[in-house]
Amino acid sequence: MKKTIVVTFVMVAALLLLTACGPRFTGTETVDATHFTLDFTELNGTKAHEMTLGEGAIVDVVIEAESGKLDILVSGEKGEAIYQDSDVESMVFSLIIRKAYTYKFIVMGEDAAGKVSFTAYP
Repeated sequence: MKKTIVVTFVMVAALLLLTACGPRFTGTETVDATHFTLDFTELNGTKAHEMTLGEGAIVDVVIEAESGKLDILVSGEKGEAIYQDSDVESMVFSLIIRKAYTYKFIVMGEDAAGKVSFTAYP
């Protein structure tokens, strides 16, 4: 009986530790060949999406930072950052792609709420 209680306690403790440590995301994520949109009430962790873009493509970026900390990274060949910002505020801008490549769009949040959208026009 004592052994069963101890095993049950250990299993419950392990389950709590495993669920509390992972990234948390509450919201919607929309991805396809030309879009990456996150609309969230909670982001604790990292979300990423890759898009293959041609030379001269334009990527419209919309960031609506409501709370918490948001970091944005757009990287290209060999992980080279073409855009990077930490603790971003709400803004709208466009990126012009200088070289055809598969680009990685990364959004990192810490107790963050808001919306981030990347829309590519090849």
